[in-house]
Amino acid sequence: MLNSTKIAQILIIDQQPVTRVGLRALLENNGDFHVCGEASDMVGALQQLKATHPDVVVIDPLYYPAAIAAHLENRSEEHTSELQSRQY
Repeated sequence: MLNSTKIAQILIIDQQPVTRVGLRALLENNGDFHVCGEASDMVGALQQLKATHPDVVVIDPLYYPAAIAAHLENRSEEHTSELQSRQY
């Protein structure tokens, strides 16, 4: 859980640029979040995970089905020790 002094680092993965821009604006206007990276595909997502070490990854569940999210989770183990997957 994040304490009040830490700003959560968020990686957004979505194929639509307008969605990424909108999510970035929404999250960063809150003040408790910083979008540390964006990706539109799996290759970019893995590169961003390695480069940014986010606290939270927001993935488009329609474009990236559960199998891809699970693959992303498995590949990211070398970059983070506490990645949790939740679908909404």
